[in-house]
Amino acid sequence: MTRVYPFQTIWKYQLRLTLGVQETHIPERASFLRADMQGDEPYIWMLVDPAAKVETRSFFIRGTGYPIEADGEWLATFDHGPFVWHLFEALRSTP
Repeated sequence: MTRVYPFQTIWKYQLRLTLGVQETHIPERASFLRADMQGDEPYIWMLVDPAAKVETRSFFIRGTGYPIEADGEWLATFDHGPFVWHLFEALRSTP
């Protein structure tokens, strides 16, 4: 369960269906809520404090059966047509 504080809001961020690590600028202490497709593009929804300082967070997406070459924490699984995708947040120690 994610705790909600006054003045937070939910923002969405577009990712790409690519095998590379993707950097996204998100307010500090943002909490991941969901990942899903809208149309043909993957998005993540985060609970954020809009007044917080922005940090860079890194994510990567892998399909079922794809090798995982980076250290990461699994966040969500979502599908798009016949494909199932898995979203990870790259650990900060990943180069």
